[in-house]
Amino acid sequence: MLTEIIYLGHSNVIELLLKEDNVAFDLSGVTKMTVTFSNVTITSTNQESDLILWNKVLYAVGEVHLKLGNVNINADNYKNVYLVVYNPVYPDGLVWGSFSVQVISEVESS
Repeated sequence: MLTEIIYLGHSNVIELLLKEDNVAFDLSGVTKMTVTFSNVTITSTNQESDLILWNKVLYAVGEVHLKLGNVNINADNYKNVYLVVYNPVYPDGLVWGSFSVQVISEVESS
């Protein structure tokens, strides 16, 4: 299983490429995405200030960026982080899948 790293307090981006049948999935019709860590859910409607972005200029087809360094979550290992994609075909959301995340507290000392 894929393990991504989030550095709390930093601007690192997790880049995902969503595929269906081994082909990049067209995200142009997606209206919302969520990412859930145990009891914390982050919701995005793809606004520039959102923490989950897709279908932007210079993004590849199917590319999703997660900007989670400033999310209020505990440093820990999360085994099942779920990405849910919403569009007119799946108005209740399609669970795209899950991945593991290691959240690391601030790495710089002040």
